[in-house]
Amino acid sequence: NNNNSNNIVSKSLGNTENCVLLINYFITALLDLALNSIHINSEISCKIISILISILPQQFMSSQTEQLRLTLKRVFIILNNSKLQLTTNQWETIFSLIPKIDLMETTTIINDHLLFLDILSLSIENFDISHTLILPVIKTIKEFTKCSIHECTCSIKSLSLLSDICNEISKLKINDNNKLNTNIYFDSWTLAVKILCNNCSDKNFLNRNHSLVCLRNTLCGSPPTWITASQWIHILRNDVFPSLTDVVKISLITTQNSDKSESEKILQRSLDLLVKSFLLHIPKLILVVEFGDVWLHLIHVIGSYVGVSQGIDEAAEESVKNLVMVMSSFYVFEGAGHKLWEDTLSVLNPIFPKLSTDINVFENKLLVVVNTEQEK
Repeated sequence: NNNNSNNIVSKSLGNTENCVLLINYFITALLDLALNSIHINSEISCKIISILISILPQQFMSSQTEQLRLTLKRVFIILNNSKLQLTTNQWETIFSLIPKIDLMETTTIINDHLLFLDILSLSIENFDISHTLILPVIKTIKEFTKCSIHECTCSIKSLSLLSDICNEISKLKINDNNKLNTNIYFDSWTLAVKILCNNCSDKNFLNRNHSLVCLRNTLCGSPPTWITASQWIHILRNDVFPSLTDVVKISLITTQNSDKSESEKILQRSLDLLVKSFLLHIPKLILVVEFGDVWLHLIHVIGSYVGVSQGIDEAAEESVKNLVMVMSSFYVFEGAGHKLWEDTLSVLNPIFPKLSTDINVFENKLLVVVNTEQEK
């Protein structure tokens, strides 16, 4: 009986250390019973897991952190084997406890982390993420991106989970009447994006590469349609542009200790992400007053890639060509946009000195602008 179990535990916690040991034996017996009942009667296992989850916060209060870690591990093994469904409150309890466990970097602990991440993945796949759960989930996963400098399996799995969560949030149909939920989901999505951005300049090559892949899936796959142009401007300026600038810096530092061709692939992937994350949202961005500033900021960021290698120089130049052509298709340089075109050339000429003479699109566009002004 769930209530009786809670009463027993509550009374025991007020007594001697022997009672704490008794609780641990009691929990171990429940775990054994749940594990043995999975394939016989899943309903019994589900009830036992419910009792255990209600007990865990009290067990943590008894300062038995190692016992808590082992208990959680066994609960997760049962969940992973049985695919039992938990309630929102039960998931909240688990997510509140995981970050409190010491994230030590030993082989045993890392294997536990992987198990925890499997359960987090299971919860995302099989459970609707409510607004009360989403932030605790992301904050928990953030802790796992920090662990294991030498063994990056946990970090890579964590980054993939963040991308998956962002995709789940993107599918949500946000009700404009409920501003609270909208703000929570936006804050959650941007927090996950910020974590991915920060990991793009990780010293570990595999982490850096996978962060870029996940960030591209998040920003250029199916981003939330309910994010406003001003919010996109903020994300690009404060998270995406700075992090992808840092990719160049960290690549220059680590190239000496890694394969140069691998480093160049990272830079190429980063450059592609930089351009596509901007291009995808041009229809929204051009409606915002700050658009011109963001556009010029983007050129400066692309300019930071110049000088790394001939291949990256060519890719950066080609990226600018494509950007200008797309911008031209939206007529942003015509009429009132003449000033933006002049500012664009003034920024481009020092970075790409041959660009204004070698690329016809620049000269043709300038003629269009001049002709438009003359007609007026």
